Amino acid sequence: MMLTDSYGRSLNYARIALTDKCNLRCAYCMPETGLNWIKNHQLFSTTEILQLLDLLHLAGIKKIRFTGGEPTLRNDFQEICDYAFSLNFDQIAITTNGTYSADLGSWLQTKPWHSINFSLDALNPKLFEAISKRKNFPLVQFNLNELLKTTISTKINCVLIDGVNDESLYDMVDFVKSNAAQIRFIEEMPFNGKAYRHAEKWSALRIQNELKRILPDLVTEPFLPNATAQIYSSQSLKGNIGVIAAYTRSFCGTCNRLRITPEGFVKTCLYAPPSLNLKQLIREKRNNSEIIHLLQAACLNKPMDGFAAESMHASDNFQSMATVGG
Repeated sequence: MMLTDSYGRSLNYARIALTDKCNLRCAYCMPETGLNWIKNHQLFSTTEILQLLDLLHLAGIKKIRFTGGEPTLRNDFQEICDYAFSLNFDQIAITTNGTYSADLGSWLQTKPWHSINFSLDALNPKLFEAISKRKNFPLVQFNLNELLKTTISTKINCVLIDGVNDESLYDMVDFVKSNAAQIRFIEEMPFNGKAYRHAEKWSALRIQNELKRILPDLVTEPFLPNATAQIYSSQSLKGNIGVIAAYTRSFCGTCNRLRITPEGFVKTCLYAPPSLNLKQLIREKRNNSEIIHLLQAACLNKPMDGFAAESMHASDNFQSMATVGG
């Protein structure tokens, strides 16, 4: 079984938002006061998440990524991950803000993750606090350093915001001069739970030009199928750098992703409105083959690209990244 869309693209990657809740308040994601959090009974239960994983595996999904909100805030996070690994997906990854406990960090290191991505927009403690409105930097720094001691592929997702963390571009470049991580600079997107704001100064093109200015030997690596990041390397870097054109959307043509929101809705594109509610189908005791058939039908409505998806709903329908599936 393989899910496909009407443009002939195979959809084999699912991003599963385990919760909308987060213990940080990054300005580009949500208001400082937080969100109207989804009630627990509206989220997948543990049993329902495990059935969802079974369904995705049967539907031909090869790669999954657990996102949020902050996925490690769920009490059943380890149980969910253990079950996912038992299904033998080709790749299992997680995106986290890095505020998890040292005990959970030790457990994470025992699992064969394809990658662990840290959402981290500043390496300066004061700037981190200004962006996140929390004083968690020492814990995040400790967890990142511990992860870098392992062989797990470690990536840092950094959203550059004009006039807020411009210095992070230079700090992050310095970081990968001595650390075997991948820094991924991401254009700011309009999913901040308030006003419609997107990449203004730090577009992907501007980021790329600035990287080439400060790293004269920068090499543009081949753009891989289904990738979101354009990767760059340099002899002066122990790691490498990626640039994700999340707002200008230059990578849509080979998109192979589905998103599952915390409430169970399928989003066939980050910019598209939610469609099929998998959680509801599971609660209705539909059988697996029927749900997969409905999921395939939803995939056929996947828009050609993010611009077509954005035109499908009102531009003033502001959402938070925590509620749209990571």
